[in-house]
Amino acid sequence: MPTGIVVSAKGLGSMTGSMLDAIEQTTSNHRVFLYENTPAEELTKAWNHGVITADYFGCDTVVIMNNDCFPSHGWLPPLLARLDDFAAIGPVTDNPGHQPKQEGVPREVPCYQTIEWTDGVVGQGKALNGFCFASTTERFLAIPFDEERWTFLGSEDYWMYKAWNRWSMPFGIARHSYVRHLKAATRKAKQNG
Repeated sequence: MPTGIVVSAKGLGSMTGSMLDAIEQTTSNHRVFLYENTPAEELTKAWNHGVITADYFGCDTVVIMNNDCFPSHGWLPPLLARLDDFAAIGPVTDNPGHQPKQEGVPREVPCYQTIEWTDGVVGQGKALNGFCFASTTERFLAIPFDEERWTFLGSEDYWMYKAWNRWSMPFGIARHSYVRHLKAATRKAKQNG
């Protein structure tokens, strides 16, 4: 079955086009579901709609991905290989970005700072940065992203918090999966017009 890649973008400009080209050049057996989320508060609605659409098209795994991410060759299989052992798995990146603690969402382990490598492949913690992460379609459908309380910042944190409480499964980072994340460059470009 293909993997659904749900991409939410604030505008469908050249960065989104380049990102989609990168996915097509580096990824096999997938379907991309692209949603423009304007205003920004509709991010979680876009993610939920993408998961439902991926399920409709027979995808048993889903990757939630920002439009400023550029995957490398071979990035997807490591994200999917251990989903029986982890609630969600993210890639290694050059820039995970900074996510402040959101009120009501405990961040017991800042995952990118305190990784415990369980084997040579996957590191684990109790949270991931939400720029790119994979899980099963079944898990995303069981715990939808909160469209009322957490509409934008912190929405993935809250999903992971609920997933941890429900399944008590760690979150993993796949050592052999690399996705370049342009978060800082994206923010700077927006500031410069």
